[in-house]
Amino acid sequence: MTLIFLFFVIFGVLSCLPAWFASRRRQQASGWSLLTVVPGFLCWVALAGLGVGPQSLSNLVVELFDLVLGSIVLYYLKVFLLDRFSPKPGRNTAYVVAITVVVAVLLRLFMPLLPE
Repeated sequence: MTLIFLFFVIFGVLSCLPAWFASRRRQQASGWSLLTVVPGFLCWVALAGLGVGPQSLSNLVVELFDLVLGSIVLYYLKVFLLDRFSPKPGRNTAYVVAITVVVAVLLRLFMPLLPE
C-alpha cells in the first residue's frame, strides 16, 4: 500500500512538471508550488488513518486517483489561467492547496463504500 501512495505522489508531481516549467519561465513559481498535490494527499491519508469514512481497497484507489487528478487539473488551471490575470501567484497556490484539502475531506466524508 505504501508503494501506491508513493506512486500517486510521484505521478502527481511529474504530471505538474510541464506547467511548473512554464510558470518558472514567467518567474511566477517557486519550488514549493510544484508540490501542490501533496497537502491534499496527506490530508486524505491522515483521515483514512484515523478511520474517517469508508475503509476499503477500492475506496483507496478510486479516491486517491480522483484526488491526484483533480489536483493536477487545478494546478494547470492555476498556472495557465489564474497566474496570468493575478499579480500574486503565491496566493493562487494557497487557494489551490486549500481546495485540494477541502476536497480530500469531502471525499473521505461522503464517498460511499465501494465493494472490493
